[in-house]
Amino acid sequence: MKNPIIEGYLKKFIAEHGNFDTKKPDVHFEHMMNYLIIKRYFLDEFSIDDIHTGGGGDLGLDGVAIVINNFLVTTLDDARYLLEKQFKSKYLKVDFIFIQSKTSAKFDSGEILTFFSGIDDFFETNDKPKNDKIIELQKIKNLIYENSSRFSENPSLNLFYATLGSWQDDKNIVSEKNKAEKRYESKSIFDFIEIEFFDIKQVMQLHQNVELKIRKTIEMQKSTTFPATENIKDAYIGIVYLKDFIELISDNEGKLLRVLFYDNVRDYQGENSVNKEIIDTIVSNNQRYFGFFNNGITIVAKELIKSGDKITIQDFQVVNGCQTSTILHSNKQHISNDAFIAVKIIGTDNSEIINSIIRATNRQTEVKPEAFESLSIFHKELEEFFNHIPSKEEDRLYYERRNKQYVQLDVPKANIVTLAMQVKSYIAIFKEQPHSTHRYYGELLKSNKDTFAENNNKYPYFTSTYLLVKIDRLFKQSKIPYRFRGFKYHLAMKIRRHVGVQIPPPNSNKNDDYCKKIIDICNNEENLIKLCKNTCDQIGILSRNNFKNYRYDKMQRLKDFTNELMNIK
Repeated sequence: MKNPIIEGYLKKFIAEHGNFDTKKPDVHFEHMMNYLIIKRYFLDEFSIDDIHTGGGGDLGLDGVAIVINNFLVTTLDDARYLLEKQFKSKYLKVDFIFIQSKTSAKFDSGEILTFFSGIDDFFETNDKPKNDKIIELQKIKNLIYENSSRFSENPSLNLFYATLGSWQDDKNIVSEKNKAEKRYESKSIFDFIEIEFFDIKQVMQLHQNVELKIRKTIEMQKSTTFPATENIKDAYIGIVYLKDFIELISDNEGKLLRVLFYDNVRDYQGENSVNKEIIDTIVSNNQRYFGFFNNGITIVAKELIKSGDKITIQDFQVVNGCQTSTILHSNKQHISNDAFIAVKIIGTDNSEIINSIIRATNRQTEVKPEAFESLSIFHKELEEFFNHIPSKEEDRLYYERRNKQYVQLDVPKANIVTLAMQVKSYIAIFKEQPHSTHRYYGELLKSNKDTFAENNNKYPYFTSTYLLVKIDRLFKQSKIPYRFRGFKYHLAMKIRRHVGVQIPPPNSNKNDDYCKKIIDICNNEENLIKLCKNTCDQIGILSRNNFKNYRYDKMQRLKDFTNELMNIK
């Protein structure tokens, strides 16, 4: 690997996510490509380790992800919960994603054939050796197809092969790709099959789309300028042709830029009655009336420049219109040249204005409670609390109520606390539920409704994330055994209990002194390492005795394991 740009990407990636207990650049590249590709499908936080399947018995697959109704699933327990509870009696949309990444400077037909063969082996019953992750993923796959009667459409199969060479449109490789596609089609278990080859230029473009600000230009017909308003740089409303809008929300490969919709409180909800009407309008002669029927799109951009009918926007997101955008992109082959939609573009970098826009423009249909959680007064106050805690610059934490809130400040990712991270750290450490952190944070909020009670003391929230960040940093620096990284919430809970088993009431000022003692431990690295290693030893003892029949990833999710660990002094 001699390309300085790719080396720069990897250096930054390792600084943010750790070295995954290896010094091998090719393995680091596998992890980075897994991360970048999965981010095209799943925008919430996820464990990069969980996606990586490389090693012995991997069927020639470096990364595997299964997404059910926009939820990333890595264990059979997760899949069961989604199918039997979260989406009980609902239609299922499933994406299978397979990744193979190489640092070589060419596309090797032999390695590509091994990759294609691995996909066949994954979906068939055979005696080929498989590692534990592959076996677990196959169990998830089997459970999904057992529920095939609930498919809104058959699952999609998405294959990605990445290398640092240049794509030369090799006839032999293209031929093997076509053969593989026909073979997968013959299984009759997929409705959509995609095989993509990423060369070095496409790897760079993918990195830019995921990690950097997106800059786009769109033509707006018959636009009207909003009056000058405090905290609003510029704002326009006008007509945009549907084909131009679809190009705005697509990457260079024509794929939907899902990152543009992360702040939208309603992710795509499938073919409900409203969305079905949108689809019917698009595919019928009524498409010319689409702009009259639809409420339109709202875009918020932190940078906005207008020149004639063209508007260039950077660091922008669609805050209202996820359903419409997703449907338009999925049905772009039906779009005529004269179909249009109303679009409102608002230029502002004021967080409170953006939050108010999100609230106001997303009241038309039902939303999940967690969607508006971070916009509440409690979280505004919590953000201010974080900002007023004195600390060294490298230790300062930033509470992010909105995705990419700190992108212009170039804040290290490891120092940013998202709502999902806050929920999980607080519930794991102060409610002593580290075994529950694998669950979706919205589900955790539902089962812990008092998590953000209005009068709760803010110190425990900061302390829980500060402790977690400090422990995670030790893992990244290999100062505590990396194999225990999945137990980081358990380690944090044990350290909190070291200060005192009894926790002050959530709304008590006594939390201040209690939390300061925990922070003192965090700031004494030698002591923190000692306590972490002690807990790792305790976990090792339990794994060899009471839980000898469980793998680490299973132990982490057991309430009984948490209770046993708490009982060890």
